[in-house]
Amino acid sequence: MAIFSGKIVPKTIGEESNFFAWTIPIMDSFSARLEGDTDDDTTVVLGTLCSLMKALAQLLVGHPENWERLMHVGGLGAIARVMRASPVVSDFSDIQEHGCDLLACLIQGNDAALMELLRPPENDSSRLTMDHIQGLARSNVDSIREKFESSLLPELCKQVMVVMKRTSRDDDIQVMGCDMLVWLISTKPATVAPLVWDDDAGMMNHLTQLCLFVDDNSTLLLPKCQAVLRVLFEQDGETVCNKMFQAAYEVGSPDSNPAYSFVTTLRASRGIAKIE
Repeated sequence: MAIFSGKIVPKTIGEESNFFAWTIPIMDSFSARLEGDTDDDTTVVLGTLCSLMKALAQLLVGHPENWERLMHVGGLGAIARVMRASPVVSDFSDIQEHGCDLLACLIQGNDAALMELLRPPENDSSRLTMDHIQGLARSNVDSIREKFESSLLPELCKQVMVVMKRTSRDDDIQVMGCDMLVWLISTKPATVAPLVWDDDAGMMNHLTQLCLFVDDNSTLLLPKCQAVLRVLFEQDGETVCNKMFQAAYEVGSPDSNPAYSFVTTLRASRGIAKIE
């Protein structure tokens, strides 16, 4: 193992698994110090965590072969705890910047990781709270905000949609997913809205079906779906009308679909030409 210029990196690829194994307990220990009432030198603690996060970024960003290794030793929770314990605004903003990149890597194509991050068991400290995620989005440190928008935010959106489509019968997850999409779209509409209405994502069809098959026990779900459609419409009403017409047509009659009826009401209020 080599330590130089504030960086801690394995000398060889063969050392990576061991590096992950001993790094995670250290990160957890230092995170606990930040969260607890101790007399530790906060600058020293933050500096150590910053070096560890930089080292992990070197090993993970652009190296998907290492993602599973880190997940196996509890890396997702450790990174989330470090980010949550560290101030969003501090002299060690690299912690949050690298954290955005690392979390984006670990949730990419991994819906189980996303669920662990956003909806863990009660009292599980692996959670990166929504308050902290929102703090990243509105940070007055440009580099943190840009890193969140460029890496973590798009992956959050993509994986929320994956989770929703895979768990279509779980109303609680659908409601949570709609809330997340509303917030993500509202935070960065130009980035997120096209991801949601993209044909390959299949999300417009999913929302259409949710609205069509919602039952009496899912009174929360319909307005939640409509909230997603509303923020999408605010970004580009014409595109959303066309996408919803296409999705409703594939499911059945557009005129009898609650989702399409909802956007036609929005369309009429904005004077957008009817789709034939």
